Amino acid sequence: MKPFNNLILDDGYRFGLGAFETISVKNGRGILLPYHLERLKNALETLEIPVPISLEAKAADHICRMQIAEDVLRVTVSLDNTVWETRQSAYAKEQYVQGFHLMLSAVRRNETSPLTRIKSLNQGDNILQRRLAAQRGFDEAIFLNSRGELTEGTATNLFFVLDRRLYTPATDCGLLAGTVRRWLIEKHGAQEIRLLPRDLPSFQEMFITNAVLGIMPVRRFGADVFSGRLITNELLDQYRKMAREQP
Repeated sequence: MKPFNNLILDDGYRFGLGAFETISVKNGRGILLPYHLERLKNALETLEIPVPISLEAKAADHICRMQIAEDVLRVTVSLDNTVWETRQSAYAKEQYVQGFHLMLSAVRRNETSPLTRIKSLNQGDNILQRRLAAQRGFDEAIFLNSRGELTEGTATNLFFVLDRRLYTPATDCGLLAGTVRRWLIEKHGAQEIRLLPRDLPSFQEMFITNAVLGIMPVRRFGADVFSGRLITNELLDQYRKMAREQP
């Protein structure tokens, strides 16, 4: 295969057979970096792609060389390419005060597909639905699966609060298990359950997560308004503290 702009036109370019991780970087450290690298390796195993040599060391090297204004590191791996990129987070402080407004996508997640459970280069549904949400004045679009159950957003995992307990859609509903989601399950006992849209009014708070935004309060999801923020704000403070203090 011939290189094209330093990339080899392999099956990652042609068919989306590759995986990537987007890592938040604070104070010269990758937040939950072991979770990211473990998930990337699992995705590459699913796609039958060899793990790049010295992946951990190269991640640490790229983090050390990031500019002060940069706080996001992305690594993309396909059969013949490993690409490292850095950028600045696009999320603003005001968004955490206002909370996100979510819309329900008309596109369904395929819970039977192995690609649904990995962070693959097949991101067409996510990108198009995120653009549609922005065009309609929303911050994020949320998918149901073929059974009508809540799964995830285009780039986020979903969490709900009831009587100080955390709930999140189960992995087998068809979703990518995020690193912040894993942290909330392991450290804060979030429970995996099956949820339908009609269940939304029973919860007191809602928030969404991903590696870059951390924990984002949700103000409205369709017609359902979530005015509570007590547990969400507590978890956001704890997450930020963890990000500052992790080794």
